[in-house]
Amino acid sequence: SGDIQFNYAEISGTHSATIGIQSANGETGLQVAFTNNDYAHDGHSVRISTGPDWISISPTEGESEQGSGSQSIEVSVSSAGLENGDYYAAILILSNGGSGVLPVFLDVPLPSISITSPGPGESFDPGYREVSFELFNFEPGEGILSDGHIELYINGSFTANYYSSDTITVANLVEGTNEIKLRLVDRNGGEIPPDIFDEVDFIINPEEILFHVESVSPQSQLITAPVDSDITIDFDNAVDPSTVNSSTIRVFGQWTGIMPGLFMLEDGNQRVRFMPANEFSAGEHITITISKYVLSIDGDPLVHGYAWQYWTASGPGSLDLIEIDKFSTRLPFEGWIQTYGSYSGDLNGDGFHDYTVPNERGNDVRVWLNDGEGNYDHNDFSVYDVPNGSYPSTNHGADFNNDGLLDFVVGNTHSNTICVFIGDGLGALAPSVCYEADQSVRGMSVMDLDADGDSDIITTNRDGNNITILPNLGGGIFTTRIPIEVGGGKENSAACGDANEDGIMDLFVGTYESDEILLLLGDGNGGLIPTSSVELQGSAWMIVTGDVNGDGHVDVVSANSYTDNAAVIFGDGQGNLSLPTLYPVVGFPLDINLGDIDGDGDLDLVTSSLGVAHDHDDDRALLFASFNTVDEDTGAWTIYENDGNGNFGNPRILYSVDAASCATLHDRDRDGDLDLTGIDESDDYIYVFDNIGPDNQAIYIDHMESWNLVGLPLEVLISNYQQVFPDAMDGTLYSFSENGTYEIETDLIAGNGYWLRFPSAGSNPVIGLPMNEVIIPLTTGWNLLAGISTSIPIENIGDPGGLVVPGTMYGFNGNYIEAEIIEPGYGYWLRSYGDGEITISDTLPAGKLRNTPMLENPNTIIISNRTLYFGEKISGEEKLSYSLPPKPPGGIDVRFTGDWKVCDDNCIIEITGAEDDLSVEFTIRPGELWELTNGETDKKYPLNGTGHISYLEAGESFTLKKTKTILVPDRYALHQNYPNPFNPITTLRYDLPEQSQVTLTVYDLMGRELIQLVNEKQNAGYKSIRWDGTDKSGKPVSAGIYLYRIHAHQKNGGQASNPSAGSGHGFVQTKKMVFLK
Repeated sequence: SGDIQFNYAEISGTHSATIGIQSANGETGLQVAFTNNDYAHDGHSVRISTGPDWISISPTEGESEQGSGSQSIEVSVSSAGLENGDYYAAILILSNGGSGVLPVFLDVPLPSISITSPGPGESFDPGYREVSFELFNFEPGEGILSDGHIELYINGSFTANYYSSDTITVANLVEGTNEIKLRLVDRNGGEIPPDIFDEVDFIINPEEILFHVESVSPQSQLITAPVDSDITIDFDNAVDPSTVNSSTIRVFGQWTGIMPGLFMLEDGNQRVRFMPANEFSAGEHITITISKYVLSIDGDPLVHGYAWQYWTASGPGSLDLIEIDKFSTRLPFEGWIQTYGSYSGDLNGDGFHDYTVPNERGNDVRVWLNDGEGNYDHNDFSVYDVPNGSYPSTNHGADFNNDGLLDFVVGNTHSNTICVFIGDGLGALAPSVCYEADQSVRGMSVMDLDADGDSDIITTNRDGNNITILPNLGGGIFTTRIPIEVGGGKENSAACGDANEDGIMDLFVGTYESDEILLLLGDGNGGLIPTSSVELQGSAWMIVTGDVNGDGHVDVVSANSYTDNAAVIFGDGQGNLSLPTLYPVVGFPLDINLGDIDGDGDLDLVTSSLGVAHDHDDDRALLFASFNTVDEDTGAWTIYENDGNGNFGNPRILYSVDAASCATLHDRDRDGDLDLTGIDESDDYIYVFDNIGPDNQAIYIDHMESWNLVGLPLEVLISNYQQVFPDAMDGTLYSFSENGTYEIETDLIAGNGYWLRFPSAGSNPVIGLPMNEVIIPLTTGWNLLAGISTSIPIENIGDPGGLVVPGTMYGFNGNYIEAEIIEPGYGYWLRSYGDGEITISDTLPAGKLRNTPMLENPNTIIISNRTLYFGEKISGEEKLSYSLPPKPPGGIDVRFTGDWKVCDDNCIIEITGAEDDLSVEFTIRPGELWELTNGETDKKYPLNGTGHISYLEAGESFTLKKTKTILVPDRYALHQNYPNPFNPITTLRYDLPEQSQVTLTVYDLMGRELIQLVNEKQNAGYKSIRWDGTDKSGKPVSAGIYLYRIHAHQKNGGQASNPSAGSGHGFVQTKKMVFLK
């Protein structure tokens, strides 16, 4: 093998060549030809030369002028990758003037490695040790051109690979003699014969432990500690008061961060009491770390320090979490950033949990600050970069520089690093400082491994097949990494806990390839000793620790990605682990978390899953029998309830749009129960789920785009419509008053119905206490009302006064529909015969509301699915059952003038909201002929028998009459504008029974004239005019209430045939209308 070289000499002009292969004696083989088809070995001055791969020639191409002078060719040799020994070669130079041979000789000595520190027999106190060494004739590296790399063995066990000549830091040293061996291997990890290594023996001094922690409170793994509980530590000797402070005893809440407080000494200084300055969050995981610098009164150190964990109590809650918000993590016009990973620490110290997310493809970290009420402003977030190509994901919060403020660290999959962000306590993060870890950082844990009072970082490195310790030197600065081979296959996740209850934090490691949980016991001196393992029956993507069966010992749970289940493994407090118990979850779980969601004193379980299901042997349908269907191909969060003994059941499933990938349990709104915040990494969404508590109820209210009839279905703390219906448009809540006008509102009242406008279709959860009964006052005429928290048939309405006009309960779904059931959260129209009260209750039996009077044999016309009746007389009181509510502000509405759906003769059909052609069906009694006339185009349609009109051109007014009569209004009238409220156009209609001089004028509430819409003589008929919300100068008017007034009289000055009372000057009438913007 080797490079193909061109050697140029005495060639003029420019030539091209096809490069091929020749035999050693110059036979053609695959030809090397110039453009004139002559070959290099046929007299030309260029020769192709192949040599050993340790020889290179420069230049490899170019031109040389003819004539005197010389052409220099540089020949280089390299011993990289060569075994020891002698190497010979010759470089043949051919030219028109002759040929020559350049001999080359290379003597390659053996590489060597020599440990320079520590020296043989040296002794040291326990802790990390640096190993220095010298290399000869060996260049370590990770690339294919390197000589190879270095293997580290500690006490005969392979520990790690190193790819540079930098000083190595080692851990896991034992008391007494320790052997360090450094061995050279080739680029493929094979032996370089003969075996080349160096080793040294040195001594770790024995430890004398004279000072101990005897007991702590709250006890380790307690689940129900009060959020404001004092923390006490009992020692076996009096404590030196000068060594007790916030640097030597660190109280850390998973979301709160370092807790400030007051230290007191009691019981002859053998007890330290810490009184927190603030409350922890409900359901928060607390870690107490005591450093080795706490001394006894005799000066003895707490050699290995001491650490333990517990949980604060969660208030009563519900496992039926409710989605209350969802928003994108992307910037405007930004593509996929793959948000993956989350942390809910309080970065600005206001007591509320902020939300920090890494973005793998965005190569950054984004922070949303909590608004103090549990909400995150969708568009107000900060972006902090990591180096391009890092792919950050796994993360942790800690106080790395011991300033009492929360910092943040991410592990990076592609750059094989961690990046540390130091927080300023005000919600901002300093630019990251990154440190090398190992290949593909996928998991992370933070703890004080060497009891020096600083938070160290441990990473699990999937492609490195190891873990890495990064010791904290103090001030948030980390020293050289310490990789450790722990015996698993593709270490993928990590979590800490005191597995053997010796007061030293241990490390649980989940593996992705070997499908196991590894336990590494901390030695208190910075080391993690592989101790035991258990087969997991699945690939551990993420793990977390806690006492799930209530026995006081730390357990571990795992999200098993390829087997689509959660594994629960119990610890016995002595470092032993049980076999796993498996619980099915939605396909491909990526995250798992523990927390007391329902507040019953045990840890419930939640997983988040991509929604990629695999084939299974277990009967998952049986295990998910509580669900009608389970979509395992859609991302979801699976929640399991703990029975108190570590058995999980009663699953709930919350679906994402695509790929749920993170699950964070925390008291987001500080109301005392645990909420859930999650990530969808495919669509880059943050999901916010609320714990509504055990007594509250959640009701989802679907709404259409534009106007909807709504009501309050539950008792809520804040009844402002923007809190109850956050998707609604500002300033669009309207009630219906006693005087028959709409009034703008801000708060919802139980039992009242409202018009409310939404910019798009969707659904809103309303959360509150169940409302079982409401007493609703009615006034004569139409009323807008709402029901209670359950569906109530209209016959169950309590109406002792007989107020309800039968047949007049109407809901709205884009047009009015007769309602038989009052559904929670929706508004309804109801007509009353008089003033009084009705009761809607879930305890009332079915009553005896009057039946709707039946028409004997009416004609019918159905326009766009709205049925009208005509050609039949009906008494005044009975006719009320065929009245219609005030026209809706949106949708298509079809009715007879006067707000009826029944008419005798000479009927006017009013159609609003129709922009396209209408479909019509009709049924006419035998022997009758009716005519439908478009009031705008005067186009006529004869109606006889049963039939249909396929395409009735849209119009606002149609007349319907028997053909033997002429339809002319018999009275003057000014109708309510439609739509009302309106924006920006509304139609004003009026009726003229005779030829009249008409003026129609719009005024503001101060009586100032804005515009005169009509001022002319008009014939009798039904009239309408549109107003576009502008004044007489063409300027748009502002939103508000306006008046419109008609004055009609005979041209000769005579009085109109039905003048308004007291006018004396013809017909005069005024109405209100509402203009919205």
